[in-house]
Amino acid sequence: MKPYHIFCESNKDFLYFRLDSNYNHILIDEFQDTSILQYKILKPLIDEVIAGDSEKFKTFFYVGDPKQSIYRFRGGKRELFDFVLSENSNIKLEDLNINYRSSKNIDRKSTRLNSSHSAKSRMPSSA
Repeated sequence: MKPYHIFCESNKDFLYFRLDSNYNHILIDEFQDTSILQYKILKPLIDEVIAGDSEKFKTFFYVGDPKQSIYRFRGGKRELFDFVLSENSNIKLEDLNINYRSSKNIDRKSTRLNSSHSAKSRMPSSA
């Protein structure tokens, strides 16, 4: 929790300004396991990258599969995956329709088991 407090102190704008000036591209892998606290820390940087800059090419890229979320016990919120997409109209979703890790039978069962989890349009709760 300490990093979050550092980013919330009175110098947070300066800190984010310094970080933003150093990073033009953000890539987050296994985003389905991101916690709300982690997202709150990254959100100002993500917002800055998504807003664009006429002088610099900036990108935000996140990868994951909400069906493979395994870190709920550490605060991971699979709903963030769809929330970030629904809140940012300039993020493009690209589905990978080929599963290279599992057989078709396992993939079908997994899809059926997870079909009850649909996209959320509101921020998931932190509880």
